[in-house]
Amino acid sequence: MRELIAAGAAVTLSTDDPGMFGAELNREYAHVARIAGLDEAGVARLARAGIVHSFAPDDVKRLLLAELDAAAR
Repeated sequence: MRELIAAGAAVTLSTDDPGMFGAELNREYAHVARIAGLDEAGVARLARAGIVHSFAPDDVKRLLLAELDAAAR
């Protein structure tokens, strides 16, 4: 994970089926932050990549990115 992020790859986190696998997105972010040595800005970059590379409509992406930017201040 650390090498992919350092190489500039579009790394995103998600959960396929939280009910089936017991995966929670917050825990996934915390785990990746720990193993990849990410600070808050690094975690925000992962979240940003998830939004940018999603299949959401552009207006939804703009709204989510604005919310992320406001929260990351």
